[in-house]
Amino acid sequence: MICQRNPALSPPLTSGKPVTGNGPGGGGLENFKTDLFTGAASFSYPIQAPPGTHGLQPSVSLAYSSAKGNSWVGFGWSLDLGSIRRDTRQGTPSYVDSPETDHFVFGDDKLIKIRDNTSPSLREYSTLNESFVRVRRYDIGTANDRRTVETKDGMTLYFGTTGAGRVTQPSPDTGIYAWFLDRVEDRFGNFYTAQYNAAGDTGVLYPKTILYTFHTTTPGGAADDDMTQRRRIDFCLEGDTECDHVSPFTMRPDPVLNYLPGFKTETTHRLGRIRVAMADASGNVTADSNGITPTGVKYIIPHSWEKSQKVGACSTTPSPATKSLAVGRREFVERMEDELAGASPLSAGGGHRRQGSRSSRAESVLWGPFRPRN
Repeated sequence: MICQRNPALSPPLTSGKPVTGNGPGGGGLENFKTDLFTGAASFSYPIQAPPGTHGLQPSVSLAYSSAKGNSWVGFGWSLDLGSIRRDTRQGTPSYVDSPETDHFVFGDDKLIKIRDNTSPSLREYSTLNESFVRVRRYDIGTANDRRTVETKDGMTLYFGTTGAGRVTQPSPDTGIYAWFLDRVEDRFGNFYTAQYNAAGDTGVLYPKTILYTFHTTTPGGAADDDMTQRRRIDFCLEGDTECDHVSPFTMRPDPVLNYLPGFKTETTHRLGRIRVAMADASGNVTADSNGITPTGVKYIIPHSWEKSQKVGACSTTPSPATKSLAVGRREFVERMEDELAGASPLSAGGGHRRQGSRSSRAESVLWGPFRPRN
């Protein structure tokens, strides 16, 4: 992991508050925590960004939890800008919206419907654990089906305002599974936007670009096209050397499959680096600010994992296509234990793995500008 001196945790992206901390990245070992009930270990690494208008700027961080599975940023890690989804904890969603039979979650909190208007098509929700937010869903079942969240500090969050910010059922079905955060606006009219990239995958949206320093009263501000100065955060997938979000991208060796929404979702790409930069009126990165604070991600896959694509199989001969071995479940576990017991420190980016610790399974190691601890 990256070592920082005396950092401070970044609030969620949706808070709109600036990142704090006197280290360039704002993250450090002091952010390492354990859950008192589950024992899960957690760690947060905030991404530093230039200040926004009137203090409104995105707060982005890479979060690790030993209780998490695999994702587009590696095993145990997560980077989520925010979304509202159909709840799959009690089974596959029905996608029936009239009358509404599914439950929804905002982050990890369940939404409770408190009002249902038929004209205009509007439903209002609160969170099960009271957080003093008001969630609304508009134009239900139409091409403009979208959501907003109003917070107690005057922020308005917009989810799925366009089709590019929604995950829907495969054709010919049209049910929406998830609405992703695509705009945050404060009570003074300052706002920023978030864009996503499916990268050819099914049922998955990868964060692509966050653009900020907008105001609703500035000519062209609402259209996002005529601003004279912008700041942006880019999430570049592996293989995207120019960070222009154009394929081909590198296919990950361990694609993540999920059938919980009632259809197949497949995550075949991973985050390669995060670029924070200044941009011109067209949103293009200026040459003198290409990567103000670049943060790279390196994925470390233990040798035994590379030889175990089919856990539970009994073949001991290499596959012609992959040149990898499929081993039995018990042998796989034994190899994992041997691998972790002999893990050695990693020097790249100041990271390390604790010898003999199962938490060393986390694949992602960050590198970037940082100040080593004494």
